[in-house]
Amino acid sequence: MGILEKKMGRSEAQESAPARKVQKKRVPQYQQDGRTHSRWKVIPVTLGLVIILAGFFIGAVNIPPLFYHEPQVLNTFTVQPNEAGVKNMLDYVKDHPNDDFDLDGLSNAEETAHSTSPQNPDTDGDGVSDYAEIHMFNTRPAEYDNQVESIVQGMLADRNMHVTAPYKIHDVVMWADDLNHRARGTVIPTLRGYRFCRFSGWAQFPEMYDPVSQTAVRGYAYQLVNGRHVPLEYREAENAWRITGEDEVVLYAEPLPTSWLLTVMQDTYYVLDAKLAEILSHVLPAAHSFVTLRKAVNEDLYGREIGATVTGKTMIPFDRNDMSRFGTSTVQYQDLTTVYASIKSGRPVTVSLQSPAYGEVLTLVYGFTEEGDLMLCDEAGNDLGLLDIIEMAAVLADNTGELRQREYFDFSGLGFDSRKGDRIHFIIPDGAVIESVSP
Repeated sequence: MGILEKKMGRSEAQESAPARKVQKKRVPQYQQDGRTHSRWKVIPVTLGLVIILAGFFIGAVNIPPLFYHEPQVLNTFTVQPNEAGVKNMLDYVKDHPNDDFDLDGLSNAEETAHSTSPQNPDTDGDGVSDYAEIHMFNTRPAEYDNQVESIVQGMLADRNMHVTAPYKIHDVVMWADDLNHRARGTVIPTLRGYRFCRFSGWAQFPEMYDPVSQTAVRGYAYQLVNGRHVPLEYREAENAWRITGEDEVVLYAEPLPTSWLLTVMQDTYYVLDAKLAEILSHVLPAAHSFVTLRKAVNEDLYGREIGATVTGKTMIPFDRNDMSRFGTSTVQYQDLTTVYASIKSGRPVTVSLQSPAYGEVLTLVYGFTEEGDLMLCDEAGNDLGLLDIIEMAAVLADNTGELRQREYFDFSGLGFDSRKGDRIHFIIPDGAVIESVSP
């Protein structure tokens, strides 16, 4: 039997002795004050240390995102503006006091007298036109107020409707969270999907409803945040998605494939265990820390080729002495779709980019991407880059006091930025197809 035998055999003395249970007593250890040590006190201390260390780690990775701020981008012109444009802008407004550049009902002279912008129908951005503020509501056109909320609240009371009642814009059904988002929230179609402006609530899209069978169609909605697809929360009862922010929303029939990414310092790893990643996602931040964990759409990781519609790069002659381009800024969304239509018809569009502080740059729009951004070149046909376009909409009480939707666009590129007061004017060539192209 060998080793097994040695382990199992007992001496004769052991065989003859009666079986006894041997108990070992622990000798207590005494402290200097005479009290004994308790081993049970070690457990709370150890647990406390673990909790402290865990709390320190969680805080270390989650506190940095709280102090993160987007860096400020300064004007950096890639094409030097013509400084003569500054004088041309000032002179043109001064020489046309009776014109109404922004079509808000106020002449340029009245705009100057009230310190409002002749290029913006709603100088303070509060949803009431400059004309309506001065001549109807007796409010200050350059000082933001809540007149729009009061108008909508009165309309809802007259119709015996609650603030969360659904309403429809561009066939999108919307349920606002509160009065502010009901009064100011709106939506505009884009080339790829929709953009919600000043809205927080739920939205149902016309693409997700079959009019033939009159049934809802389950789809998947994503918000494009800094170029990344972020899935939106879905509510089955209304076949609606949760909307926050003003990032573009795109729709898909099927969910997009995803992967979990763990970033430690500068190194990124794929987390293959989805369940483990789900647990860790409740502890680790998604960005702006030295340890992050986020779920990413594979398309965002690997990238894709962006399609574009282009035409020739030869600038069509125009009257450079015609200073009317320094009058009305062509920032209405319809102006943008006219440019798209002209490109589709094979006619490039000259564009004047104007900075009140630095001057003017004349370039050529020879194409646009599937995302709606404009492709620019100089007069010699050399590529200058993209003019980023953001479709926007806002509720506006016009000069009759009625609420309507103002649809326009913001732009940035080559150092110009409409949100900093820069302007744009498209010079549509003669013979171009000017019918608007709907998204």
